[in-house]
Amino acid sequence: MTQEYIIKKKYCRKDLSGILALSIILTLGLLLLVYMKGPDSIRIGIPVFLFFLLIQIIPFLLLHDGYYDANRSDSLLCDYENKILTYCHGNEPPITLKAIDISRVKYYLSYAANNKNPGRFLWDRYSYCDIEIPNDKSLFITSLLVPDINFFLSNMNIDPKIIEKKPGFYSSITKSSSDW
Repeated sequence: MTQEYIIKKKYCRKDLSGILALSIILTLGLLLLVYMKGPDSIRIGIPVFLFFLLIQIIPFLLLHDGYYDANRSDSLLCDYENKILTYCHGNEPPITLKAIDISRVKYYLSYAANNKNPGRFLWDRYSYCDIEIPNDKSLFITSLLVPDINFFLSNMNIDPKIIEKKPGFYSSITKSSSDW
């Protein structure tokens, strides 16, 4: 089985539906507050509503834009049967290698995703891998390029001993685009 991964759009329906769902939940909470406490509660409710909306949306948009910038011109072709992957970053020549040639994988993900319980925050399903290969280069793969990184790592039969999971609250990209 061969699968090709590319980023087609900056924002997909799944990303926008999370923001919409959060907005609806917070709006219903605001309406419930007004219903229970009366119209005077709007002075408290609207700032609380905006605060909770912004503490979810701003970090999410910053994270999403960083992931998009990291992989927007990349493509990854995985041959799961022969365990061969071909990675192309921008205008650079493609890198083709076997899964056994990978020396180390640093897998950055959220605490919730590490515990298989994503969903508390909009950014819980965002993760990325820094895959080190023998010629002192690394492949940088985000969850926008490969939506299910766990599936990718397990089906390429990458040795679990070389996968170093690094859970964190917020999986922001820690290197500049010139380092890729």
